[in-house]
Amino acid sequence: MSIKNGIAGILGRRVTAVLVTMNPGNTPRQQIFLVLDDRWTYEIYGSQVDSASGVLEWDANQALEYAKGFAGKITTYGVEAEVAPVG
Repeated sequence: MSIKNGIAGILGRRVTAVLVTMNPGNTPRQQIFLVLDDRWTYEIYGSQVDSASGVLEWDANQALEYAKGFAGKITTYGVEAEVAPVG
């Protein structure tokens, strides 16, 4: 799955609804729609979309530290200056 820069468009908006689809016989197989408070929607899709089991009480620095443990490229959007992009 590739996350595009368009995800930065959700910053400053409030998610008012989440829709999840499972399409075993179609492409994309899984979709997540984040419905925003200004009537715009952001879609995440792929052949297998996984997520955490719940909402985590982490700030941006805590999330970044956790993400660093997976040794991948990290791109950040809308975080404080002290949280520098890695990769």
